[in-house]
Amino acid sequence: MGKTKKNNTKRVIPENEEFENFRMYHQLQYDRIDKLESRRETFSNFVITISAGIYLVGFGDLSKLNLISGIFLPVIISLINLSSIIFAHRSKHYIKMHQERAKIARAEYAPQLNSISSKVEKIDSMKDPLRRDMIYRYLHVSIIVIAILSVLGYFYYGIKI
Repeated sequence: MGKTKKNNTKRVIPENEEFENFRMYHQLQYDRIDKLESRRETFSNFVITISAGIYLVGFGDLSKLNLISGIFLPVIISLINLSSIIFAHRSKHYIKMHQERAKIARAEYAPQLNSISSKVEKIDSMKDPLRRDMIYRYLHVSIIVIAILSVLGYFYYGIKI
């Protein structure tokens, strides 16, 4: 890295300001990736908790099954889980965009760092069926399937209005 010099105010000033700008930009991209991944997981966990709570309250006593608990609550569960799947899918595009920005910045401003990164074979996480976002997606889809089965069970065992 570049040398630094001190001025009279005892503030350290980087000699190579361009490299410092690159470093801050590169870090910003990975900070944004971290925030997107954290938001996605927090939202998924929140939706899973809400879904479990709705099932506990709505289906706690099957003798009191009615139109709201038999149809309305499973539809709500399906919709919020579908929104979580969509949110995770959309955020993946932004994560990939920030990764690509960081890669381009490395190639332009830190070719030595980029050559180190290119020496290690990158695993294509998009092809991994057990990656973290897919596990969440499988869980949300299974909750949606359970909600659909709940509605079908409600129609099968009789409608009480």
